Amino acid sequence: MSLDKPKSRRIEVPPYESNPADLALKQALLDWRARTAEGRWSGIEIFGHDVLMHYDFLQRIVDLAHWQHLTSLDAFEFQVGWCLADQYGAELMDIVSTHCPQQPPSPKSPSRLASDAHSATADAQR
Repeated sequence: MSLDKPKSRRIEVPPYESNPADLALKQALLDWRARTAEGRWSGIEIFGHDVLMHYDFLQRIVDLAHWQHLTSLDAFEFQVGWCLADQYGAELMDIVSTHCPQQPPSPKSPSRLASDAHSATADAQR
């Protein structure tokens, strides 16, 4: 008997048109990366800020946030796949939630429920 967790798959993000929240998040992540890299390796300019987080990881965070797939720190760590996610993930999740807050599912209003029921009844009578 195996005690391994079931294997989950990384989400393939479909193409999308960036919106202002996506662009603001990307800029905030770029600013965070610059500040953090300079704080961690001040005076070492050989590799640039990509030494902390490659642009591909940064873009993956923006893409996942756009589709609201970053629902927890565990999801962040698994879906982004960045080796420093355990160290900086909570900080980055705060940035994500500031720029792309999770939208709760919209409940149907009573009038919408009545309208749906009326439509279903009309369809059944046809």
